Amino acid sequence: MPWMWRTVIVSLLTLAACAVPQTPPTTIPAITTPVPPATTIATTTLEIGDCTTPPVTFSGLCEVFALLQEWHVDRPIDPATLAASATEALNDLTPAGARPGYLQCAAPDPTFEGFCRSLAEVAAGTGADIGEMVDTAVVRMVDAALGPYSYYTPPGEVPHVRDDGVVTGVGVVLDARDAAGSRCARLSPACPLTVLYVLEDGPGDVAGLLPGDVITIIDGESVDGEGFAATTRHLAGEERGRVRITVVRDTTTLDIVVDRQPLTGAFVEVDLPRPGVGYLRVPSFSEGIAELVHEGLDALMELSPEVIVVDLRDNAGGLIASAVAVASEFIGEGPIVHLNAPDGSHTETASGDGLAVLTDVVVLVNSGTASAAEVVAGALRDRRSALLVGTNTFGKDVVQIPFELRNGGQLHVVVATWTTPDGHTAVGGLSPDVEIELEMDLIYTEIVDVVIEATN
Repeated sequence: MPWMWRTVIVSLLTLAACAVPQTPPTTIPAITTPVPPATTIATTTLEIGDCTTPPVTFSGLCEVFALLQEWHVDRPIDPATLAASATEALNDLTPAGARPGYLQCAAPDPTFEGFCRSLAEVAAGTGADIGEMVDTAVVRMVDAALGPYSYYTPPGEVPHVRDDGVVTGVGVVLDARDAAGSRCARLSPACPLTVLYVLEDGPGDVAGLLPGDVITIIDGESVDGEGFAATTRHLAGEERGRVRITVVRDTTTLDIVVDRQPLTGAFVEVDLPRPGVGYLRVPSFSEGIAELVHEGLDALMELSPEVIVVDLRDNAGGLIASAVAVASEFIGEGPIVHLNAPDGSHTETASGDGLAVLTDVVVLVNSGTASAAEVVAGALRDRRSALLVGTNTFGKDVVQIPFELRNGGQLHVVVATWTTPDGHTAVGGLSPDVEIELEMDLIYTEIVDVVIEATN
């Protein structure tokens, strides 16, 4: 019987994100804005201040602005561009309640004075909640101005979305964008709620949800006009109970019932399905994965495999440190990845104590192989002449840092780009050396049989 070793660790998958652990700045620099006199807009008195001591509702805006200017890979970011994106988000808001009589707005830069005035006008005209308006503006400001990999998660949304963007209880990643590609504050037919990713073996996957599904109804209630965060909370449902979801798939409308469940942690699978052929599946590069890979390889190498098939299919990424540690198991010394930031470049190198540095390697990849997983695949091809087998990878060449904000929200910031040891970029994805389709439900012996046939 084939020998098999498996272990499980509770850990988070970081979807499409290379995250570098960093210590965020303990203080956010104040940006002094000339304070204009208070003005009256409709029935709302507006006073514009700076970010030295912002009101609680504006702390997220001030902190996000400062972090972007200090950390983003394209810094300095044009303040006027950020202000324009924030102001644009206010157009999507709808009437909500009583009109405020007074509004103290904290502007992180003089270019935000127009945003403050627009905020006061919307507040006077609709009675929309100030905190919700500011959070909506920050979401749009970061997303529209800086692209998909830098993003802000408001406080009310954080408990229902993991660090990788996966909705808890259901196991999907959602997005809502208009025809121009901008993230929307409110859902509508012109800005549909779309499933981007379905966690393998998660509740959504078991129920039949697929990437590309457009969610139109949740538990009998249309999502049109609802906010993204509120809809996410409804879908997550505290990870318990059933949720009935109506989706549009191509031109077909389907009702799908999902039994919510707490999402399982990451795991590593190790096997010897054929004599001389080892199998190692790494589904993420979250914290703790490198230790599991080391333990698995330690046991596997006692069986003297001639080749190890490293399965990185649907591995959406994780920590750069974990990726470097795993790659070091196969690379004896030298570069693994080059990181490029505005303040200089840095090369991460092998640790020098790998267990499989002399064993041949084949790497399985597909469109779900992203970010840190692409780092490992590229390093093994460049440094170990490993064959990439499968389909084109996702194509994400950026490194992110997650920041916990004082208002309870989170900000993920792109701080660098990366290239493989030989200088290749992941833009457009890494092309496989041997292109074949591998179904995810194949057992280990079937996987290695297909790989052996394809590579001989």
